[in-house]
Amino acid sequence: MKFLSERTIVLVSLIALVTVNALAQSVGPRPPIGGYRSPSEDPNVGRRDAPKPQIGEPGHRPMANSTGPVFKSERDLNAKERMLLATYPEDQKKYARFLSQPETGLFRLLSHESRGIVTVETLKSANVILPIKGRGSYYSYSKLRHDLDGWSEIGLQNGAFRAGFAPRALGFMVLLGDVPLETVTPDRREVAYLHKLVPATTYQNVMALGRGSVPAFHEGGMVYCSELDALVNNTYVLRSTISGKADLLVAFRVIRQDDDGSLHILWKKLASYRVTTLKGRPKKQPAP
Repeated sequence: MKFLSERTIVLVSLIALVTVNALAQSVGPRPPIGGYRSPSEDPNVGRRDAPKPQIGEPGHRPMANSTGPVFKSERDLNAKERMLLATYPEDQKKYARFLSQPETGLFRLLSHESRGIVTVETLKSANVILPIKGRGSYYSYSKLRHDLDGWSEIGLQNGAFRAGFAPRALGFMVLLGDVPLETVTPDRREVAYLHKLVPATTYQNVMALGRGSVPAFHEGGMVYCSELDALVNNTYVLRSTISGKADLLVAFRVIRQDDDGSLHILWKKLASYRVTTLKGRPKKQPAP
């Protein structure tokens, strides 16, 4: 009886050991203690053929009882992640004189569809997902950052620029064509309409515009709208108004397009306007 008892114990131990190993292999490697510091460090991120939209992006549907991915602020990105947003040294050198002027800049806008994945030709690390809201496909001229939030003034999606998508925001653009950025002024014929435009000041009107109930504007043979095709070597002008935050007029030019669809954009501010606060905004109802 004693021999049978010891043998039984050995068999049970072997079965338990095999079961534990099998479960460990099926689950995969354990994450580091404390979890991954960013989505780019998680090997399970980005393996789906069709990545799902993230928080704040078009098409995103929050799941019940889900905390969602952990995002960083752009200022907290590590060196590898910052490389995804970097512009080229040769472009910085080429436009150094222009960039020495006040209220000018050069930034890279990632394609919404690329999900921040770059090619070998760009000399950056492939398969790195940018852990900021919007994944680098949005930008704020007011805050000089890519974080998708209430300050975002332009976005890149499906090969087109988008404006006026932030809460209580209005954004209209005009395509000037292959025009040198240095020649664009607020008094230029195609720009004057946006420069003199008086934005809506009531909550109801802004909400109606945000829902797309107002078509594009046609004035002097030009079209002013919130979405335009993104074309290399073309210059645009944007009038962006965000209630209580910013109201500005910006000219920008696409100087380069990478293989992954991201764009390198040179820009300058043409004018700033007095920031207004919407009237007639409904008050929040107290919780029951």
